[in-house]
Amino acid sequence: VAVRRTSFEGDPEGRAELIRRSRASGALRHPGLLDVYEVFEDEGDVCLVFEWIRGKTAAQRLAREGPFPLPEAIRALEPVCEAVVFTHQRKLTRGRLRTDGIVFTEQGSTKLADLDAKLDGGAAGERADVRALGACLYHLVTGVPAGQDFVAASRRVQGLPPVVDALIEEALSPSDGPAPLTAAAF
Repeated sequence: VAVRRTSFEGDPEGRAELIRRSRASGALRHPGLLDVYEVFEDEGDVCLVFEWIRGKTAAQRLAREGPFPLPEAIRALEPVCEAVVFTHQRKLTRGRLRTDGIVFTEQGSTKLADLDAKLDGGAAGERADVRALGACLYHLVTGVPAGQDFVAASRRVQGLPPVVDALIEEALSPSDGPAPLTAAAF
């Protein structure tokens, strides 16, 4: 197990929010989510006891090995997408999806390692999670975070099929449109 201790001196609202969100995460059990075993307060600090995973994050692997081949990026994101869908089905959102929060286990699968779910994230929170999934896919296949100098992934990586560009662009679209992309569709 691992323990994270967070101090909230002078911020009782922040402490209460972390406890609430961490307990919501602790109630979720899914193979693609890091397990939170216990949430408690000690001398005003919030302590989280959670599953310890020996492995590298996707961001660490990107820094060491460069962009992922498309099939490997899909394999890495599949359990994460399933975990996000599972979370959304329980009326929660993740709120923080980045390549530094995706951990490869010793068995080669991936888990989403952020420790707090957002309650009542609603459609806007779900849409933000889908945007984050698109940003993760872009980062994995190009090696470049989706950001200011955004260009289509296929312009950075030869041989990527046009469907990858379309998926990333739809996920990153700021429009909530009539039928926004969902985590399940992603």
